[in-house]
Amino acid sequence: MSQRGVGAPARAALTAARASASSASPAVVPLALGLDYLLTHAAAGLGLPRVDEDQLDRLFGVPSLTLASSVAIAVAAGVGEELAVRGVLQPRLGLVFANLFFAAGHALQYSIDGVLSVFLLGLVFGALRRRTSTIASMAAHAVYDLTLFVLILAGA
Repeated sequence: MSQRGVGAPARAALTAARASASSASPAVVPLALGLDYLLTHAAAGLGLPRVDEDQLDRLFGVPSLTLASSVAIAVAAGVGEELAVRGVLQPRLGLVFANLFFAAGHALQYSIDGVLSVFLLGLVFGALRRRTSTIASMAAHAVYDLTLFVLILAGA
């Protein structure tokens, strides 16, 4: 009895996920950065509490933040958070409730503008996951985080 077809559906699904991740993820990053920028300035204009820049410098501006550690952190956060939130919670709780958990998980490190930004970015990643795959949202999240770390390393 031949088993040539065993695993073929899984390989086809993985190939399709890779294709969707490579085509959709790069477009999400500029959108996410733009949302973050607009929300930060809107919060400032409304007089809402903003993320403490000194606290962020202490969190991310450490000498151990290198390009290699930035890649490791971005991949770990992208894969871990997206697998937990988009892969496990979103199918069970829906997009909005899963993102409430996602944003709440970031509440200790950000002020209201940062938490709202994380929530909106979560909606973008969730919509990407719904439209394509969890792998695509993982890739977009990792690229977004890596972009932020590179900007921090560049002093921007």
